[in-house]
Amino acid sequence: YSRLGWAASIACIGNYRLGQNKTAKNIADITQTGYNDIAQPPGIQIGFRVSYKYNDTSAFNVSYTNGVFNPNMIMNHINNSQPIYAYFEGSAGTHGAVIYGYFSHGNNFYLRVMNPTSTWETILYNGSSTAITSSGNIFYLKSLFVATGLHRFGSDWWYMNEDGSYKTGWFLSNGSWY
Repeated sequence: YSRLGWAASIACIGNYRLGQNKTAKNIADITQTGYNDIAQPPGIQIGFRVSYKYNDTSAFNVSYTNGVFNPNMIMNHINNSQPIYAYFEGSAGTHGAVIYGYFSHGNNFYLRVMNPTSTWETILYNGSSTAITSSGNIFYLKSLFVATGLHRFGSDWWYMNEDGSYKTGWFLSNGSWY
């Protein structure tokens, strides 16, 4: 199954956040995406929702951003234990990976990435020229997917903002307290 990197990345995020044991095939089956099909953003959003599944999904959102990304948003998500799904495109198709860390050196900002087709890597963040190599092909960063809105992790509720910040405590949403 040569095109399940997107599903493996989504499964890794859900497994990390919720202590699940989902596989790439589980995510592809649930989203009804073939094992050799290319996932586009709508399927990725569904998979992301599935990987974060909890009892009440009414307030659950997944947002994604296209284009050039603010490094502060990336840092906020990582600092708040929220890995980011990274969507790449290239002449060979699309590719998914997980941004799980970052660091700066001089004027450069680097991303630590779990690339499901190879290994853990460090790549230079360079706006829309940010690239990753998979199976000898180069892919360029196009979108970042992050969980937003109300989420329950264990018995705790969090409100996750798109910028990576979050709040905990009591929330009123659609007439219900969380």
